Amino acid sequence: MASRHLWPIICIPVLLIAMSGCGAAPPPEFLYAVTLSGVPNSPSFQLSSFKVDSSTGVLSPASTTTLGSEIIPSIAVNPASTFLYLSDPSANAIDIFSISPINGAPTGNGAFTPPVIICPFCSVPSSVPGALALDPSGRFLYYGSSFVGLGVGLGVVQGIGALAVNSTTGALSGVAGSPFPADQAPLSVLVHPSGQFVYTENINGASTPASGFSVANISGFAVGSSNGALAPVPGSPFLAPANADFAGFAMHPSGKFLYASTGQAANGILAWSVDGATGSLAALPGSPFAAGVATFDPALDPGGRFLYVSAGATGGILGFNVDANTGALTPLASSPFSSGTALLGPVVDPSGRFLFAMDSQNSAIAGFNLNATTGALTALGNPTSVGAQPESLTIVKAPQVAWLF
Repeated sequence: MASRHLWPIICIPVLLIAMSGCGAAPPPEFLYAVTLSGVPNSPSFQLSSFKVDSSTGVLSPASTTTLGSEIIPSIAVNPASTFLYLSDPSANAIDIFSISPINGAPTGNGAFTPPVIICPFCSVPSSVPGALALDPSGRFLYYGSSFVGLGVGLGVVQGIGALAVNSTTGALSGVAGSPFPADQAPLSVLVHPSGQFVYTENINGASTPASGFSVANISGFAVGSSNGALAPVPGSPFLAPANADFAGFAMHPSGKFLYASTGQAANGILAWSVDGATGSLAALPGSPFAAGVATFDPALDPGGRFLYVSAGATGGILGFNVDANTGALTPLASSPFSSGTALLGPVVDPSGRFLFAMDSQNSAIAGFNLNATTGALTALGNPTSVGAQPESLTIVKAPQVAWLF
């Protein structure tokens, strides 16, 4: 009789084969939420992790980690979902976490302190890590600035950081020449799906919380294929075709189009075409789309057929069809969704079946089924309480081993 100790060796590969070939549900996913609690004079940020049921979209809490009381951090997860990176502006560091393949819970695994560009006119270093973005291969991690307030005419002292990633340990090391000179204050960063270009959404260096954070331009950088170094693409930086407040931008999965929401400036959604050879941007005909509407935090489904934005305080989620050839946006027939509810920061899961958004008023995360044919959103049920005000969401595919649990 075969030893019972051989069961895992025999059955796990068989189970994996069966799951991959018999129409099984997509693998589970992990969702991370940065939340804010406490009083205004003593805020506290937390990182909560959830396992997402691939069939129902139900969120199962996994862990909560206290982060501190400084600026809201940014999260990036490597493509294998084995490491999570968290910007820590107060310590001028990027914290590294290992991810549990079972439920997605992060465990501290050290930190990396990048070099800074010292600004003689500023009270803090200008290149303290803010927004984070990983390239599709997971080889390089890029970070923008968390600091605004240079004033007009003080020159370019912001930086875009570039770090090499050890795929085995998750450790970070500086790319030669990093941080690279940037334009204005690069508060958002994203990487082209090809990994060949990096883009930043830049805020006017004279912006303050009192004056508001307006978008100055979009910068594009070509990526050195061997070392991850950055060099400006032709024509960079690119001016916005209409006034926009800082409210997020997103790249189409094909890499052909770039979209930016305009916040309270209420100029709808700005859009550019992306030159696949040079990385240069050109405003799309018809941009801005949905002019006159306040939009925040654009998100696209994995197939690039639909784009979703928050409509702000009471507007719910706006949905648009995306023309695959031109990038033009047209409103979905049933949009807006959950009108009357303040839903922010929408994210679409990697399978394209669900959309999640922050319900800050009720300290919860709202979930929706996403109709793959029409793009329509249907509420999954009652929002999932997180016990604090959600500030950002990140969702990733779980590693294959998580299918077994």
